[in-house]
Amino acid sequence: NLAIETFLNGEIYLSASLKELLFMAYPADTAKNPLETLSRRELEVVEYTLAGIGVNEIGLKLNLDITTVSTYRKRAFKKLDVENVIELAETFRLYKDHKY
Repeated sequence: NLAIETFLNGEIYLSASLKELLFMAYPADTAKNPLETLSRRELEVVEYTLAGIGVNEIGLKLNLDITTVSTYRKRAFKKLDVENVIELAETFRLYKDHKY
């Protein structure tokens, strides 16, 4: 079962109907994929953050200062209109499979 496999992979399962309801909850003018608004670096920082990698290690991986990583992360949160990593993960899961 897909729901069980998803859960065992540490992810949150959303049924197709629930995903559709979530998409409908966004106003029509934001129907565009919000991940498109992220720069390449912001997207990299988001992906590392969602993988559970801390700011220090992200900085090492991307050869960036910690404050720069924090700035990219803060910008991504603002662009995606999220306040925490849980909301970030939900937004990313919701839109990652849509073209951007």
